[in-house]
Amino acid sequence: DARTFLHAKIGEIIVAWNSVEYLARNMLSHIAGGGPSALALTANLGNVAVKEGLDVLANEILTGSFQDHVFHFGKMFDCLREHRNWTVHGVIAIAKNSSGETIGISQMESARSRLVLHQKHTTIDELEELLSHIKALNLYGGNILFSEDLTGIPQISAPRLSLLEKPPLPDRLQKPRLFLRDVKHPPESSPG
Repeated sequence: DARTFLHAKIGEIIVAWNSVEYLARNMLSHIAGGGPSALALTANLGNVAVKEGLDVLANEILTGSFQDHVFHFGKMFDCLREHRNWTVHGVIAIAKNSSGETIGISQMESARSRLVLHQKHTTIDELEELLSHIKALNLYGGNILFSEDLTGIPQISAPRLSLLEKPPLPDRLQKPRLFLRDVKHPPESSPG
């Protein structure tokens, strides 16, 4: 049924994203020199730190197409991280909308400078699109990491970095924002 399918799609997103995280950490470790010392430094990094590490190393030690591809990978990684987090941490219920379509109901609160409520309905099509982007990033990152240009060893399935096409960047996540203080509450009726 559609509820099970939606749950399965979220599960697929989680597993695909775990693969991308693993790839990103390995890319960072490899660029940092590889081996046990680099792995020890990258093993427990969160995704924001991994992206920032890729940017720093790309700026400081990489050149040419390798640098360009690592920057693009990092941008896509960061963008999809936001979408993945919204999906995995935001969907609080599964329901049907007014058209009878099964949706995930997402809701989060944030409180930085103001208290904000974020609510959104997530469709199966949106989940499939996110999964497609994550799979494309995984393939792209693997092609960067295992390219002939990077390793010096010809790889059968990986194109040369100079020929590698960049996947298009997805749109940044736009969370709907409702400032709770601005919501007009009806006056309470007096007992009586």
